[in-house]
Amino acid sequence: MTDEALSYLLNKAIAGLRRLLKNRHFTEPVQSIALKEKHKVENSSVLSWIDDEEISLDFILSKERKEIYKNFSDWCRVSNIKTIPGKFFFYKEVRRKFNLDEKPKRSSGKDYFRVSIS
Repeated sequence: MTDEALSYLLNKAIAGLRRLLKNRHFTEPVQSIALKEKHKVENSSVLSWIDDEEISLDFILSKERKEIYKNFSDWCRVSNIKTIPGKFFFYKEVRRKFNLDEKPKRSSGKDYFRVSIS
């Protein structure tokens, strides 16, 4: 390797280190982020349901949690998904996807999701 090539690589490494120190994290390429999201959806029946049915935050907030889970379970049966995730896992995935509060909102004896304020 030539001195010029080594100098170029050293300058690139220093610039990268400065960027890392300034941002305090590695820069993740947009393509990597999109690929990770696609992988998550393909490997989660909950996220696949949200994607396939175009489930919105408004829908999630306007329906009782039990009703949303039933909607999901029905979709799983129609989609030939053999192992339907339990309610605990389902609620956790929905909360994570839409950034919802862990504690449900109770109204008239029914549980609803609520937006997390953080």
